[in-house]
Amino acid sequence: MWQRQAAVIGQLATADYQRWQAQAASFPPARLTVLAGHTRSGTTLLEQRLTAFPDAIGTDESGVFNREFARTCCMNTPALPLMP
Repeated sequence: MWQRQAAVIGQLATADYQRWQAQAASFPPARLTVLAGHTRSGTTLLEQRLTAFPDAIGTDESGVFNREFARTCCMNTPALPLMP
């Protein structure tokens, strides 16, 4: 999975990130929910139920959220620099 993610990221160019940033400027403000819990506590089932709603988006447990979004979304810091 990590190799596939790296391959996808490697295909992106700065123009892609700039286009997405421009498009996102017109989006309504998003609400963010972080779902966390102990292993075998039902968080996966709850995540599956929540993301069944059309306005909800979920992500896998691979660390994508922490690596790519947590700093800007949760810590209210300046946006991360665009990738080359």
